[in-house]
Amino acid sequence: MSQFNLKAILQKPYPSFGTLKSRATFVFVSGIIVFAILFVFRPFRLAELENTQITLYSLGYGLVTSIVTTIFFIFIPLLCPSCFDDSRWNIGKELVYNLLLIVSVSIGNVIFLHFIQGNDLSMDNLLLMCLYTIAIGIFPIGVGLFVKQTILTNRYRKLSNEIKSKAIQPALIESNPISETCKIRQTSTDMVTLTGDNQTDILTLQAESIIYLHTADNYVKIWYLIDNNQKKSALFRSTLSKIESQLDRKCFIRCHRSYLINTKFIEDIIGDAQGLKLIIRHADEVIAVGRSFTADFKLYMNRL
Repeated sequence: MSQFNLKAILQKPYPSFGTLKSRATFVFVSGIIVFAILFVFRPFRLAELENTQITLYSLGYGLVTSIVTTIFFIFIPLLCPSCFDDSRWNIGKELVYNLLLIVSVSIGNVIFLHFIQGNDLSMDNLLLMCLYTIAIGIFPIGVGLFVKQTILTNRYRKLSNEIKSKAIQPALIESNPISETCKIRQTSTDMVTLTGDNQTDILTLQAESIIYLHTADNYVKIWYLIDNNQKKSALFRSTLSKIESQLDRKCFIRCHRSYLINTKFIEDIIGDAQGLKLIIRHADEVIAVGRSFTADFKLYMNRL
């Protein structure tokens, strides 16, 4: 019987905050939910107040929630996007970030009460408000995290297995599942010349030797093989879209806004709560399939 391992659970991958639109929706909905809970259920002696006061307090707490969530889910990710890298985000970080959010909302609520009621900005009032806010927020946040993680993990594992089952030839399942199938069906020995914005950015090679490409600030890094399967790279000043237009789309697919891969080198496709991830032969990193690219990637792989 396996033992409960809290550390392993907290380290499980978890999707970060998604698009700006989805985060803005979350901010709006959070404020509405807080207002609705307080106005309808009237906890913490709110029922003792008059209807106009109940409305005022419910609106105030809802507004505080919206302001704080805007800071946490809009401004901070914009100021420090690398802090919320999807590849490093997990349940533990999500839980801690939400606890910090709850404490910040509590501070905002204390300040709100100070202006409405003239309450002291004391540590006792802050601790009491933290208890109230945690009582409302911690259970749905905690349960929501684990439920969402489980649902997403199962969804993307099922999707990865579905893609592999359709992309793999039955005779190759026991050997090299993905890459050998792609190699047999799509190998191209054509020479291709890639060019960048600078005059010195020229690279002529066999298309099938290109492993993958990814963006690096204002540059594109091209990883490819030379004799004896030695891996090399070239850095072009260009955009990934410009380089992509110079390659045969039968062999290459954009799986992420920052990555273009040669399907010949796909070793495996795995799924977790963050989405699909690709194990690429000769690559030192696991390459994620962007959530907005998942449908196209599935369609592409099913046509192999």
